[in-house]
Amino acid sequence: MPHRSSKFKHFSPKAMLEDLMDSPEVVQNVLTYFISWQDDVAKELLSAADPADTLRLQRIAHSLRGTLAQLHADTGAQLASALELTCKQAATVPPSLPNDLHAELVAVANEANLYLQASKH
Repeated sequence: MPHRSSKFKHFSPKAMLEDLMDSPEVVQNVLTYFISWQDDVAKELLSAADPADTLRLQRIAHSLRGTLAQLHADTGAQLASALELTCKQAATVPPSLPNDLHAELVAVANEANLYLQASKH
């Protein structure tokens, strides 16, 4: 089973294993679900960002914050938290915030795919 290495910069499979009773199967199931789920959420995030629908963005960011935290995708969880807070406090959301979150979400999914491929060998 692969562990956190320079290959995994956007999430921590090792921390996930520790959280999930050292069960590689559970980690694989969580990541497989995440990969299929994130594609729809990524599209919804971009759709809500232009023009900024703050209520929808806040809901999406809240969901992403929890999911990314579970994956130990710290940068993504922090971006989601910042977007959620911005939506709660401000009428204007800077376009860079949802765009950065989207890019990080895609990076986490790409690494999750790499991890799953490596775990098959």
